[in-house]
Amino acid sequence: QNIPGVSQTQGLGLTWEHFDLNLQFESLKDEALRDAMFVATNRQDIIDKTVGQFNDEVGPMNNHMFVQNQQGYEAVLPAEQGSGDVEAARKILTDAGYTGAQEGQQLTTPSGQVVPSMRVRYTTGNAIRQSTSELFASYMRQLGLTIEVVPTDDLGGTLDSGDYEIMLYAWVQTPFPFGGAEQLWLSTSGSN
Repeated sequence: QNIPGVSQTQGLGLTWEHFDLNLQFESLKDEALRDAMFVATNRQDIIDKTVGQFNDEVGPMNNHMFVQNQQGYEAVLPAEQGSGDVEAARKILTDAGYTGAQEGQQLTTPSGQVVPSMRVRYTTGNAIRQSTSELFASYMRQLGLTIEVVPTDDLGGTLDSGDYEIMLYAWVQTPFPFGGAEQLWLSTSGSN
């Protein structure tokens, strides 16, 4: 914007960043833990501290299939998902029998096992994903979880091998929103 003779335009596109959880990792098989993690994650804070600095039109997606500027979009996610409500996340965990859901403590499963450290992985050299991963790790610390931020220089290989607990990357939608639905949602697809 400040370079003479140069113009720039920004607009909302068909791409969204998301966290994938590897459900082969034993701790993440528990729905209560996953729910608590997503409730404690503050999507608006992530946006404000990353892409929102460049474009104030960016907002949380609130849908698993459609992006905001796409025909058919409707906000359908529960309000608590991505709210950053740490107290609600702690309640989910304590109601499920977890203990130690506090910063400075170690989250312990209902059977008494410490929830092991996990890695959130992102593509090497992507500063926005690195910042997002670091923010995510900070939210999880408030629940007694240890999350290491670890880059990968081979996104596809890392996803295929399952060498992650949490992965941050993007989906790119086409103008045809159901075009990739089988790849996204069938349990037998290579992407699910």
